[in-house]
Amino acid sequence: MAFCTNCGTNVGTSIRFCTNCGTPQAAGSPANAPLLEFGEQASPQQQQSMIYGAAPVVQASSTNKQFILMLCIAQIVAPLILVLAEAIDQISFESIKEFFIPYLIGAAVGFSPFAALAFIPKFQNDVQMKLVAAIAAAIFGTQNLIALDDGVFWLSGLPKFLTYLSIIASVSGIGLAVLLVLDLKINKSMLASMAERWRAVPGFLAVLFLVLDSADSERIWVAFSPRVFTDKFAVLSFVFFPVVVGACLLQEKYRQGAAAGIAVVTVSSMIYQMASAILNDYNDWPFITLPSILALVCCGAVIAPNSIFQQKLTSVRL
Repeated sequence: MAFCTNCGTNVGTSIRFCTNCGTPQAAGSPANAPLLEFGEQASPQQQQSMIYGAAPVVQASSTNKQFILMLCIAQIVAPLILVLAEAIDQISFESIKEFFIPYLIGAAVGFSPFAALAFIPKFQNDVQMKLVAAIAAAIFGTQNLIALDDGVFWLSGLPKFLTYLSIIASVSGIGLAVLLVLDLKINKSMLASMAERWRAVPGFLAVLFLVLDSADSERIWVAFSPRVFTDKFAVLSFVFFPVVVGACLLQEKYRQGAAAGIAVVTVSSMIYQMASAILNDYNDWPFITLPSILALVCCGAVIAPNSIFQQKLTSVRL
């Protein structure tokens, strides 16, 4: 047997191009695993290369790792700086219930991909985690870029400086997203097979449902909007429709990471809304809406592994 050097698919010994990703193969060669002498033990890296269907591993250069680490830390610190600015300006029992606790809980979910990418070694070269962080960073960064001057006009002195510092740190997420995508070196060979490209449809629908979810957000304070998209952030849809659909056209690991990024941002906003509604008794504030639930369902359809659908297809044929 022989396995594709790019995606690990069993291609046989006479196939010149991988049937899954299209990567050229060395015709007539034995399995792509390294040859070992009798009694020789394979190294951990060799063992990983011999695992069927192993997840792609992308090694970042040392310079890129440093930039990625710094920008991930900036995304983690951004909400903490904002909370510090609000605390310096005014802190009370009401403000703690209305903003501090809900915002910190939602932010903890939102910056979890950055914490994993920065501080957990096994995720630092993981394709899925890089795409989760890239999508989340792009959304958070674009939101703050559009709302660069919102919510700070009544502040002055140190609180105003810290608020702008928080916004700039969050906007740097756009650079983090670009750096992560470049680091993955995505190319045409990573496209999914034609039979799997239907996964782009639920990815498209996920963003569409989030846009529909923004229709009810005009009565919510725009500066700290709990929605992923709001009426002011509608321009985000023109960015993330093609981005998410394009990611869903890639191989399984890549599209799963992109959909998980959308899901993380959506869950973060829902938790923020839920905490605010519970602590402040906002009976008329629907923190879980039908469009947001449908968006998560669509993300789940993209994230679900191919094996599930293959098993269902086999059972139907039988």
